[in-house]
Amino acid sequence: MSNFWQELIINLGGNAVLGGLIIYLGKIYLERIGRKEQAAIDERLKRLEQDHEKLLTKNEHFHQISQQTYSQS
Repeated sequence: MSNFWQELIINLGGNAVLGGLIIYLGKIYLERIGRKEQAAIDERLKRLEQDHEKLLTKNEHFHQISQQTYSQS
């Protein structure tokens, strides 16, 4: 086999390994970003649920007062 073909095969093999490594590291990085974004979304959802629960409690209290006032009339 000529020297040219040997160098070509070695270079292609090295490039394939380097490309695979870059793809693998990119996948890990994207998964990390995804987990971080998911944690932020989960935190926001938790705050919205708490705010919603507060509003429901407030409205329920108002409803009870209105019902008592109506019953007394």
